[in-house]
Amino acid sequence: MVDVGGGTLEQSIQSVGLEGQVNFIGRLSDQSTTINLNILYNAVATLRVVFAGNRAQFIAMNRAIAINHMKPIIDRVFPFDDVVDAFRYYEKGLAFGKVVISQS
Repeated sequence: MVDVGGGTLEQSIQSVGLEGQVNFIGRLSDQSTTINLNILYNAVATLRVVFAGNRAQFIAMNRAIAINHMKPIIDRVFPFDDVVDAFRYYEKGLAFGKVVISQS
C-alpha cells in the first residue's frame, strides 16, 4: 500500500492485510495530524516512511538523467492480461532490470 498523505494514513493502515506494509510517501498537507496507535497495533502492519526528495532534487535528478542519456534496463515486458505471470516472474528474483506491465 502506498499513502501520499492528506489525512488518509489510518485508512491505509486499516486497508492492508495482516502484517501488511504501508509506504508513507510525501505529505499533501502541512497540517499536523495524529493517528490512533491501536489501529497500527491491531493491523500488525509495518509503516515505512519513504523520502522521495524535494523539487530541487527532482529537477537535478532529471537533469543528470538527460545529460548522461540514462535509460532504465528493462528485463521483460508483459501485456496487462498477463499481470499474474508478470508478478510470478518478478517473485522468482531472476529479473535483471525492470519488469514492465504494458496496457497495450
